[in-house]
Amino acid sequence: ILPVYPFLSLWAGSASAAGLKSGKIGIKVGTILLTAWYVLGTLLVFPRYLSYFNEFVTPSAEGYHYFVDSNIDWGQGLKALGDYLRKEGSPPIYLSYFGCSDPAMYGIRFKPVLMVTCANVGPGEDIAAGQSPLYFAVSVTNRVGLYYKPHNVFPWLDQRKPVKVFMDSIWLYDVTNDPEGKARLEAITSASPPPPAR
Repeated sequence: ILPVYPFLSLWAGSASAAGLKSGKIGIKVGTILLTAWYVLGTLLVFPRYLSYFNEFVTPSAEGYHYFVDSNIDWGQGLKALGDYLRKEGSPPIYLSYFGCSDPAMYGIRFKPVLMVTCANVGPGEDIAAGQSPLYFAVSVTNRVGLYYKPHNVFPWLDQRKPVKVFMDSIWLYDVTNDPEGKARLEAITSASPPPPAR
């Protein structure tokens, strides 16, 4: 259906121009309102265009309830996560990433946790005992467990609120004062299960 979009855009543009030239006030007002709605919607979703669904799925951060993977999570939050961590002193984090970019390219120091990636990331960095702050970042596709069996791999996160969500795709949790969360992450990484194939 993608080849149809340019023609739909041309049709919408010509219909808008015709609506503005129309002698009927209702058509002019309707055209102006629809155009304003389009412009406002575009501005409100900036810069999260990739994860945007429509006005019925708002905020777009809730889109993961409907679709994940290529619809919402292509690693577009890595840069913002890297920027945030630099402001925090670049601590190493636990990371369950879904995507093909190497997080290290964004200055992210991490210990992999069940990553679903085509990037060659290696074993990652060690997390020091008692590190503060201690973060766990998880891509939304991994958070809902799309490629895991069973799917509910991170049920313990259900009762926790992310500190931040980056570009609707990467959720960051603070587990500094969370003994259960730390124990679960340490158990997962020490078991070193093979990551799911993507």
